[in-house]
Amino acid sequence: MRFKKASLVLAAALIASMGTSSFAYAADDTQQSYTASAAVEHAFGADSIAAGTVVLKNPQYGDKYVATSATENDWINSPSASSNIVSVDVYSADGTTKLETIETTNNGVLTMVKYGQEANSAVDILDYVESGEQLNVTAFTFYETAGSEAYSEMAKFGNMAGQTAQYTYRSALKVDDGEVDETESISALIADSQITSEQDGTITVNGIMNLDTAFMNGIIADDSSSEDGTDTKVAIDDATLTANGDGANDFQGEAATVLAAGSSEVDITDSTIFTEGVIRTAAAAKENGILKIDDSVLYTEETDDTTAEYNALVVPMMKRTPFALGIEGVVRATNILGSGQGIYTDSLIASSGWGVLSTDSGTSYSQTGTYALDVSNVIAGIGTVEAADNDKSYTATKEVNGTTYGFTQGGSGYVAYADSGVWDKFDDVQFYSDDYVQIMASSTSSAYYTDSILNAGRIAVMTQQNAGGTISIKDSTVNAGDTAVQVKSGAANAGYTNVVLDNATVNYTGSNNYGGTLVELVESDDAGNPGTTSYTINDTGDKATSGATAIAGDTNVTLTGSKAYTGNVWNNIYNNSEALNLTIENGSSLTGTISSSYGYHVDENGDRVANGTTITCNTEGDYRTSTTETGEYEMIGSLYNVANEQINNPVNVTLESGSSWTVDLADGTNGEANACYLNNVSVAANASITSENDVTIYYYGTLDIADGANIGDNITFVKSTVKESEQEDDGIALTTQFYDGTPLEFYVEDTNGNPVSSAVSIEGQAFTTYKFNITAADGYTIESINVPDGVTMTELTSGNYKYELTNSETSSQTKRVTVIVKADSQEDTALQEQTISIGNKAAQDGNVTLKSGKSLSLNASAKGALTYTSSDNSVATVSSKGVITAKKAGTATITVKAAATSAYAQATKTIKVTVKKATNTITVKSKKVTVKAGKSAKLKVSAIKGSVKATKVKGNKKIKVSSKGKISVKKSLKKGTYTVKVKLTSKAYSGTYTSQSKTISVKVKVK
Repeated sequence: MRFKKASLVLAAALIASMGTSSFAYAADDTQQSYTASAAVEHAFGADSIAAGTVVLKNPQYGDKYVATSATENDWINSPSASSNIVSVDVYSADGTTKLETIETTNNGVLTMVKYGQEANSAVDILDYVESGEQLNVTAFTFYETAGSEAYSEMAKFGNMAGQTAQYTYRSALKVDDGEVDETESISALIADSQITSEQDGTITVNGIMNLDTAFMNGIIADDSSSEDGTDTKVAIDDATLTANGDGANDFQGEAATVLAAGSSEVDITDSTIFTEGVIRTAAAAKENGILKIDDSVLYTEETDDTTAEYNALVVPMMKRTPFALGIEGVVRATNILGSGQGIYTDSLIASSGWGVLSTDSGTSYSQTGTYALDVSNVIAGIGTVEAADNDKSYTATKEVNGTTYGFTQGGSGYVAYADSGVWDKFDDVQFYSDDYVQIMASSTSSAYYTDSILNAGRIAVMTQQNAGGTISIKDSTVNAGDTAVQVKSGAANAGYTNVVLDNATVNYTGSNNYGGTLVELVESDDAGNPGTTSYTINDTGDKATSGATAIAGDTNVTLTGSKAYTGNVWNNIYNNSEALNLTIENGSSLTGTISSSYGYHVDENGDRVANGTTITCNTEGDYRTSTTETGEYEMIGSLYNVANEQINNPVNVTLESGSSWTVDLADGTNGEANACYLNNVSVAANASITSENDVTIYYYGTLDIADGANIGDNITFVKSTVKESEQEDDGIALTTQFYDGTPLEFYVEDTNGNPVSSAVSIEGQAFTTYKFNITAADGYTIESINVPDGVTMTELTSGNYKYELTNSETSSQTKRVTVIVKADSQEDTALQEQTISIGNKAAQDGNVTLKSGKSLSLNASAKGALTYTSSDNSVATVSSKGVITAKKAGTATITVKAAATSAYAQATKTIKVTVKKATNTITVKSKKVTVKAGKSAKLKVSAIKGSVKATKVKGNKKIKVSSKGKISVKKSLKKGTYTVKVKLTSKAYSGTYTSQSKTISVKVKVK
């Protein structure tokens, strides 16, 4: 039903007694009822009503259900079981007499609703089955929704990895393609709400909605199959939404209280959303969805799960923050995924642990051109929120609809996150966390702050796996316990970031002996992929030698805005080589130490932690009340720096005209320095380096002091040289791991078999796969990249990385990728001609014809290692194993390259691939439909891609067929079996599929 007039008001009619529940709306002052496609109520029958009090037993599940071995019968905390119930038995209160079976009638799924005085609540059927709690039948009913959308994925990251995690979406309200999807909406849950269709097509929701159950969404907006270009827009205004219980997968918005999917937009205004549970997100956007939050309060709280309940939860992705980040917690307040956008204004948003304003698995700014997070005048933080008590003091407060809410800072987590190359923008915000304000992760992820206040108990900004992103803090105040900006890089994760502090006030509020750090580039202490619960300290920077592989880029720091900055700038990288380039400009100054250094972890007392010490994270649901784990997350990133001679960590300093550096050597309360160790030093005219004490500055590169520069009389420059390494090159350029914990290393050798680890630089992102870029160092050319058995390499055509490795064999043994390089100075010798043989007969003549979607393996062989490339990946791709996959109509040339060996010259062979369109074949699952008069049912048809359009050709006039295949029967139609002819048409897709049309006869049985 599509609403077309602003006067149409959709109200939820709650019927507490037996009968049919329906959505009702007012049109032209005439009350009408629309019941044909509404969710079906299954109320208790006469025997149960007579009994008065009952118990529930023997739940049965639909065909989408996937069992786990988390618990004996899957009754405890199972997303798949709870979201796929199709029947449950009702027994007498003593459990001895079966009274009836509540079961679905339209192949849907069941949700139980508990009546309430102020609002009704969704509750979990399995909670009552497992506990045996007695029910008063007058207080409960059941609703059947279609359960048409589901998601399955293999569990990862230690959450019973290897099992399939499954979830069927249920919701209190679903708006799809601009209209309310009544088959997926439960009227009883919005009985105290008003739902209005505005003139512009916006669906407005207000009132109260309670979800006292896990594994259920609240309000979903989507554009699943809109063919007219209509975008769904939902306005949640003056609403109170609550959700208690765990979520299932916050990478897919499963169990999010509000979800904007497809190209929909959801505006939350003058509202409150409170959730409690593992990954029970308050609001999320995925795909191209837009989530707007204005003048509202959102708060997510840790779970109250027992240890057994928490351990039973099997989810495909993360159910707690990665220990590698050095934080704890199990819930993110908001999450922006894919190409989605979060636009937040004038609001209070908080989480008790993990994250507040999160992004994940995003699409980079270079592709979208939009900010993933665009936030202004927002208070956000890690802590707790409550209705304010006049006798209490709070970190911050926010009033919504006459109620003042108080936020108290405390707990572990970050406020904002940027991932996968997305950009965040923050203006006039106040952010609070005992750990981090901002984390920037992979690719060119960036964040821009203006006129804001950043309060962090430890590190204000931390970057990890970042590859050239920017953190810019302008006209703002940073209150950091220990460090303003920490850039992690080195062996665990290569990273390099642009840091810009522009008229930023930086204060240090902590007393740790490793604090007082303005910017530090540190050897990453990444504990590993999500699911890793421990990290073993191994700080060997003080014993490192030179000659490590170079990181693909440098970390660049700019201090500007005519501001006086204080704090130390360190570079303690040692397992890889990376420079930190510091520029002080525009009349700005710095007081502190600038130096290469080595770093080591310290404990809460400031003492060095011995190498070999293993620190662990909390593994229970609520880290704040854990009794079995202490949690040592605060040790991650807590590094004491000691100024030391340059090894693989050069620091280049440029002082522009009007800028100054006052050298104040770290004295053990903020790191330690007896001198400064720099690489290149450039001091412009009218710039200065001074100190109150005698200082020696060792420089390893160049010293450029312009006429008119001011160098203090007590500043001594000493030329030094980097000590050459006495260790033999082992060829290992990078060590990391796959998501399943399988170790992964990149080994580099030249064409003569000599190890040369410094011949390439590699930057990558380890998640469900390992994506990476690889660049040859000056004087080298990459000849081939060879992967081991069980690992496949794909050349990517979009995104931030060129290659992707997928591991199919979990192992404790290291998977080695071998990179062959050739030195430009290496002379070629006379080599034999090499032949590339194509084993597949269909390709031996150099020509292949495939339909889109089909694949063919070349089965090529040669003396040297083989690599494959496609001239047009949009037409046909080719894997590292020589498997060609047709994409769309056209032609492409596949080039097979055999690397040179000691005896054979390099060789190439080309294959012309012609791709033709495939037919978008229609599949009809059943040509029989059973439906009650006055109701509707869905014709089960599908196509290879996209939706199928249905058109009624012939049949009884009282039977209607919608374009989406929904068969509706008028209430006046008599019982019997009727034949309806329906024309089905699949979509055509440019370059890939041609349309198919077929006419079928459908038997419609009317009961």
